[in-house]
Amino acid sequence: MAVWLAAPMARGDGYDWLAGTQWYVPTANLLAYLTSDTDLSNPLPIGDQTLWDLTSSSGGLFSGQSTATLTVLGSDTVSTSSIAGIITPEGQVRITFTPNGDSTGGPVTVGIGQVRDVGLGPQIEMQMMTGSGSSYATHWAYMTQLPPGEFTPPNVYDEGTLLSTEWAWMNGTTWDLSAPGVFGTTDAAQFSLEGYRNGYFWGTGVAPASTGGAAFTEIGSVTPEGNVLFNVLSGGTLSSLTGQITGDASMGAMALRGYEGTDDFGDAAAATMVAVPEPVATRLLVALGVAALVVVRMRRRARRVRA
Repeated sequence: MAVWLAAPMARGDGYDWLAGTQWYVPTANLLAYLTSDTDLSNPLPIGDQTLWDLTSSSGGLFSGQSTATLTVLGSDTVSTSSIAGIITPEGQVRITFTPNGDSTGGPVTVGIGQVRDVGLGPQIEMQMMTGSGSSYATHWAYMTQLPPGEFTPPNVYDEGTLLSTEWAWMNGTTWDLSAPGVFGTTDAAQFSLEGYRNGYFWGTGVAPASTGGAAFTEIGSVTPEGNVLFNVLSGGTLSSLTGQITGDASMGAMALRGYEGTDDFGDAAAATMVAVPEPVATRLLVALGVAALVVVRMRRRARRVRA
């Protein structure tokens, strides 16, 4: 996976302090998901503890080493990568992870994110999708600076801690997706979200009828702030889109754009919710019924007053 930018990102000279810092994934963010390279809609929960050792940072460019430990069904796999990152004055981040050492030859991974302060000092919120052999892994996390003194980073995610619950209403929704960079047409595809947990969502879809209406699968992540990484596997090709979600359980929308494979981010894409989960739909119908009853009663009362 590679990223090209239409123009160089403005560099964040104010982040030279990153040099000499170490970062880890907190317990609440250890959950990641693994899928096959033929179906994104049946993900396997895994643990992902990634450690960063940032050795240099100057003028918005930083570098270092990364060690990732994936825990799949109780078995650990460790890989190492070189970090090459860029950060803007506003804290927008892009990092390329290039496998090295015993991991040389593995897939290059790109993470995108934003520096945020969610109560524990500056954290680097990251989202990524990467492929390795016959599988894909996706992960989002608030990377957190290692505290001073002795500290052992956690390696087991917390089943009882859920993040990004603001968007749990996405589960069970159906959306139209116009993504010419994915399907080669502005005609809408349609997808449903069949699972949601801790900011991750997944499901299945059907390509536009004008292209043959082939089935596809999807998986993605959405941060509490609404940043979306949306991955579509169609016809054996993985397409990654990034953007922002807005709205709520009554009407949601995603503004998306590809961030892989072109020098201008590719064609813009948009997703619009067209169906809400049954419980939500029922509540909406009840609310509309109550509102209609109130209007009827007010009109009757007004007629009595005029009489």
